[in-house]
Parts: sequence; structure tokens; C-alpha cells
Amino acid sequence: MWCQEMLGMNVTPDQKIASEKFVLDHFISIKSGTTTGKTCFLATKCLWFLTCYPESKIVCTAPTGHQLDDLLMAEIQAWSRRIKFDKIRDAINIIQGKVYIEGYRDWYIAARTIPKDSKDKLGDVLAGFHAPYLLFIVDEASGVPDPVFKGLEGSMIQKNVWCVLASNPTRNLGFFFDTHNKNKHQWANITFSSERSPFVKQEWIDRMRDLHGEDSDFYRTKVMGKFPRGGSELLVTVDDLYEAFERWKSADPDQINAPLVAGLDPAGGKHDYSILTPRKGWYIFKPIRIKHSDTFDLVGKLKILYLELKLQELYIDYTGLGVGVFDQVKRLGGIRAYKVVSSARANDPQAYRNLRAELFCMLRDEFHLLALPDEDRYIQEFGEIAIEQDKHPIQIIDKKVIRNRLGFSPDYADSLMVSIFRHFNIGQHDYTGNVSAFYEINKNLMRESSFAKI
Repeated sequence: MWCQEMLGMNVTPDQKIASEKFVLDHFISIKSGTTTGKTCFLATKCLWFLTCYPESKIVCTAPTGHQLDDLLMAEIQAWSRRIKFDKIRDAINIIQGKVYIEGYRDWYIAARTIPKDSKDKLGDVLAGFHAPYLLFIVDEASGVPDPVFKGLEGSMIQKNVWCVLASNPTRNLGFFFDTHNKNKHQWANITFSSERSPFVKQEWIDRMRDLHGEDSDFYRTKVMGKFPRGGSELLVTVDDLYEAFERWKSADPDQINAPLVAGLDPAGGKHDYSILTPRKGWYIFKPIRIKHSDTFDLVGKLKILYLELKLQELYIDYTGLGVGVFDQVKRLGGIRAYKVVSSARANDPQAYRNLRAELFCMLRDEFHLLALPDEDRYIQEFGEIAIEQDKHPIQIIDKKVIRNRLGFSPDYADSLMVSIFRHFNIGQHDYTGNVSAFYEINKNLMRESSFAKI
């Protein structure tokens, strides 16, 4: 009623349902298709809350500055100019990144950007806010790193707190996904469908159905406002991971005739850990988190682990800090090390954009054989590692994009990927176990392998 009478807005049926749930339940989570009036809904709820609740604070965030400033905050400003009651319209002041009531600088709508350079600050984005009436708006919540929501949950224990999450449902993991699944009893769930939207032409819907198919993840997420099934776009599904976890429980690495190798994803030290993933054929040992102060410290600890674990080969991600780590390892000696240049040209450049894409696709193709330890990080990281749509040769989503979404780097998945750099299928071959026999078989395999030139 406020939207209709104060703004002259034509409220859609989906917006009406969401408005009623918002007033009654306080915490709502909206998954939405394309052009459904989602941003309009969020903007007008901000203005309704600001003008109806004295000394209120509304805090808005989104994964990107474009989404937050150019779309959501711009929509709030546009609707504020349409307020019909002069005294209310004139009382609203707008400055960069903030909308506030004249004379009350602590009665406002504020935009909070998500930092890209420090994962330690993610939990502070929505933390520390106090007011008689408090509203949190998270746009495109599916792409917001999970650590951001920790600050939100801390603020939600106060009285008179409201929260709206809204997003195109792009992934089957994360805080937003959980609000529609395992935590759905804590949230009012609403779906904005493009099929019901008065802003979408039926011709566009029909064209999308013909191009992609009604059962495709594209049609589900962009039109129906439903979560993807996780088909060909994702490298591995959650079901694939759980099956690999089950295989690990009953597997015996002592029965596998394969060399013990390991992949290393180096980190910068201090608050970051380097991840070492030992592998014996299709059996993956628990990843080892190596805490170190600098690369010299890391190399020294690598030498100890190499000898203690009786590794036969070590593969090091040769990008960034990994360049210095590999060079120091080679100078130190005593370690049979190989550098993995993930950005290098693929062995099959017509099929894969780079070596990283090729290795991840090899991992995907053999995933039904893997025995993988049950680690939450595998579930989180592989929920983001996907093949980019409409790209040829095959390209995997950039690591920086994944890091921004998760709030941390996909170190576990990358370390696993690096570990299959050589003789991935050697576990299917039999050998006597002595070193000379092993290297003879390994040499023959490398001669047959597409990775021989690397």
C-alpha cells in the first residue's frame, strides 16, 4: 500500500507476496530470474523502512561496486524522487554512498562495499551496526562470500532487525543456497520468476526455452529463478564429492601399486597456509596445511615432509610465489620436483585454453575413481570451479573470481589438480615396487602420455 500510494508504483504479484512476508517474518530470501523487479523491490523497501521507522539504519551490500552503486543505490535515488508527499521527499538527502534524513546523519541508508584485497575484513562488512530499527539488504547474495554473512548473523540477534537476501540463484552452495535448503525454516522463501514477470516479453522466454531447453541450468536460473542442477557447467557435483568421500572410507592405499606423489599450492605465509596434497594413484591423502613465515621457511618444511612421507615426486604450482619456491627447491636438491605452469599452453590447445583447464578436466574425467578425504573445503571450492559458458577452447573460471566469491583462495582444489600433473593412471599398472622398475614403467608411461613434452 505504501508503494502504491506514496510512489505510484504498480506492485507485481511476486512483489506483493514478498512485501507481506517481509513485514510478517522479518527475514526473507528471494531467488529470482531475470528482469523480475527484484532491484526495484529492494530499493522501495529501503525507502519504506527509512520513512516509517524513526532513527532506522539500512545497510546494503552486493558482490561488486557496479551492482551496489550503479544499480541498487541508483534505484533507491530514482524512487526517492517519486515520493508524492513533499515533506518526506524534501527530508531525504543523498550523498555519495548514503541516503539520510535531514538533520539526522545517523538515520540513513548506507552502501557497504565488499573488500577484494583482504579476506580478514570480510566479516566486518555487515558487523557492528546498532539502531532502534535495523535492516540489512544483500543484493546478488549468491555471489557474496560466506564470511560476510558472519557479521550479519551477529547483528541479527538484536531486536527489531529485518533482512532481505535476493539473488539470481547461480550456485548450489553457500549461505544464500542454505537459506532455501537446510536453513529454510529460519527464512521466508520467495521466488521471482521471469515467466510471471510483467516486465518480460513472452517472445524472450520462448527464445530462451528453444535455445537452451527448459531443463537446462541456464533456463532454470535465468528464467525460472531456480537453483541449477549442476550439470555440465560444474566440473563435479556435490553428489560426486560425497561418493568420493565414501570410497575413501573403505580404501586401503597399501594395496595400490602406484608411486606416492604430491601437489603443492604455495601461499605467502603469515595468515595463509600452503597446501600439500599427497596422492597414491586414485587415493588422495588428507591435505597437509603448512604454516610458514616465508618461502625459505616453506622450502625447509617441504624437505622434511618429502623425506618423512617418502614422496617420490613433488609438483609445484609455478605461478606467483610458486616460482621462487620451485627455484629454491631445485637449488636445495634432494627433491624430485616438477613445475606446473597452469597458465601455459595446453597439450591439446584446440580443446583447452591452458594447462589449468586441461588438468581440471582430466580430474573431472577420472573423478569417479577417486577416493577423497571428507573435507568441507572440497565442497566449498568445487562448488565454484566450473567451465565458463560459451567459451572455446574450454576455460575454467578464473581463480581470482573464485577467491572473491568464497572469500578465500581455492587452495585445496588447486593442490589436488596439481597433484595429477604426471602419470595419473599409474595406479592401474602393476610393478614390483623397486625404484628401477618404477622409473622404467614411469618412463614408458610418459612416452605414451600427452604430457610427454611438458
